[in-house]
Amino acid sequence: SAKSPTFVTGYVNQAVSFGANVNQSLSSSPISLTTTSFTIDAWIYPTRFSNTKDHSIVGICPKDSIHECLYLTVRRNSFYCNLYFGFFADDCQGNEIIQINEWIHVAFVFETNSLTQSIYLNGKLDANRTATGSFQATSDNVTIGNVPLINPYSGSNYFQ
Repeated sequence: SAKSPTFVTGYVNQAVSFGANVNQSLSSSPISLTTTSFTIDAWIYPTRFSNTKDHSIVGICPKDSIHECLYLTVRRNSFYCNLYFGFFADDCQGNEIIQINEWIHVAFVFETNSLTQSIYLNGKLDANRTATGSFQATSDNVTIGNVPLINPYSGSNYFQ
């Protein structure tokens, strides 16, 4: 269907390609990250930052409350965009400016014992902070390219 993204040659093997202005995303089976350490990484190739605020990479967001909504995005801040690791109001914002039309490797790491949220860009630590708590949501579908529950706060957040 027109709403389904396509698979193309990526930086490593295949990549999912989200069409600009088509509002495409993927959803997978539930994954539980509740009270556990985790790393989520991806190669991304942003082509434009046309959304008002967020351009979602991955999310697990069954409820819009603190520690129950995980969203990993490129966030627009006035004139530039940074990586963003959200626990819904307990968040870590990257420092490096993200450019369009180039492959970058992003990694979002949460260490539950120290409550440390870390963002890596191309293998280098971009930002980290201590969260006030761990991710508490019950398992929910993983969404790639959009996190529907943050729409009221961010507006459209489809990745492009």
